[in-house]
Amino acid sequence: MIAVDKPRGPSSHEVAAWVRDMLGMPCGHGGTLDPDVSGVLLVMVGRAARLAPVILSHEKEYIALLRLHGGCDRGTNPDTAREFIGKNYQRPPPLKSAVARALRIRTMYEIDVLDIDGRDVLLRVRCEAGTYIRSLCRHIGFAIGTGGQMVELRRTRSGGYDETMCCSLHALRDATEQAKNGNPEELLSYIRTPESVLEGIPTITIRDTAVDALCHGGASLAGVGVTATDTFKKDKEVAVMTAQGGELVCIGTALAASDAIVPGATGIVIRPKMVIMQTGTYPKAGSPNRLS
Repeated sequence: MIAVDKPRGPSSHEVAAWVRDMLGMPCGHGGTLDPDVSGVLLVMVGRAARLAPVILSHEKEYIALLRLHGGCDRGTNPDTAREFIGKNYQRPPPLKSAVARALRIRTMYEIDVLDIDGRDVLLRVRCEAGTYIRSLCRHIGFAIGTGGQMVELRRTRSGGYDETMCCSLHALRDATEQAKNGNPEELLSYIRTPESVLEGIPTITIRDTAVDALCHGGASLAGVGVTATDTFKKDKEVAVMTAQGGELVCIGTALAASDAIVPGATGIVIRPKMVIMQTGTYPKAGSPNRLS
């Protein structure tokens, strides 16, 4: 995983393609940003691209500049904006969004007015994944009574990643060139592990001898391979972790609630959905040593 500070101009797909060309590895991105939006874009390298559904569900935070169409009472703006905290019906404005114009309900967790300068209102919005900030700004403008539109937007957080953890494309290019010359330290400082995006996902810990079978993709996890569990319900998404190093093996679906899973007992408890760990990382059952 690499957190890139996407500039305004290129699309998210172009940014991921540039990172792919720098590293010489397949890359994807999580959480599309429109070309004129900047900020935190998570680029998934190699097998980590399978975590896209997890990243897309992350809570997001934005700084938005709302420009009102007329003057209004400075004192009423913060109160009006905060009225939108909670669930909102949304549909993106036509020709302005990279996503389909589907009506949806999204939750705003926090809305703060950071500054007001004439008709410009600076907002910080913490919201559910998939929120249309353009629509939110239009609706706040209508509620104030003047109308308004979003004129600038920056994503400052995606899940557990904020803008202080990002690198620019220029810095990443410099780091890759240094790595080619035998100095990989800067590039390694930008690379995050898949485990870093598991915010809010319960985990189940398994024996080292059970890892390789799951990595091949066809096997489900039985209780005999389990050593510990978080609390979760049946049919929930669960991260399967190694006992030795706390590494992510796969994301799976719980076939039983955690309180019904007895470590060491028989019966299938997790069905894998996204296998992240490479086969051969841990030895097959019966082999005494880890392979890498």
